[in-house]
Amino acid sequence: DAVSFGALSARLDLDRPCYALEARLGEEQARTPTVEGLAAAYLEEIRAFQPQGPYHVLGWCMGGGIALELARRLRQEGQEVAVLALVNPIGEPKSSARYYAERAYLAGRRGTLRVLATRFLRNTVQGRKGGAAALDARTAFIIAMTAASRRYVAMPYDGAIDLVRTDGYYSAERFWAAVARGGLTSHRARGTLAAAMRPPGVDGRTSPLAPA
Repeated sequence: DAVSFGALSARLDLDRPCYALEARLGEEQARTPTVEGLAAAYLEEIRAFQPQGPYHVLGWCMGGGIALELARRLRQEGQEVAVLALVNPIGEPKSSARYYAERAYLAGRRGTLRVLATRFLRNTVQGRKGGAAALDARTAFIIAMTAASRRYVAMPYDGAIDLVRTDGYYSAERFWAAVARGGLTSHRARGTLAAAMRPPGVDGRTSPLAPA
């Protein structure tokens, strides 16, 4: 959700424009989306606004994986990536049990565990009965993007990474240290991801998301 970056972008200097990219409903449903494919498509949009670097790239959750692949492509083209910041990024291989444990934790924090379980069972039954056509467009979109997220594995990146981890994020720091061949700077943000993306999470010198 690009709106989530509103509080952060409002705190940037006036000479540092901020562009947020968001997956458009319907486009990725016609095929099996991949994180790498989404990054390639978004790169074309970025070039339309800023054809030359340096670039400051930020992504969270699935967007973290897309941001990593964007930065990789930019560097391969000889462009400068001044900052690559990943907030609770996807990319570390994990078991199904660990995946659902994370989802249960986050849902429990929001008090929506029962709603999540009910929706999952309903969608599973509908999908088995009628396939993707039986699901509403939004649900089908979420399922496709979630599948792409789970398939993605982050490969080594020859630049530096700023990693921001919040409560409920279990990906090992050592995994990202191995990915970031140009060096890893790890930050711990208190609270949930949603809290880190809004005030006071983006305020103050101690915040890892505070503009430099």
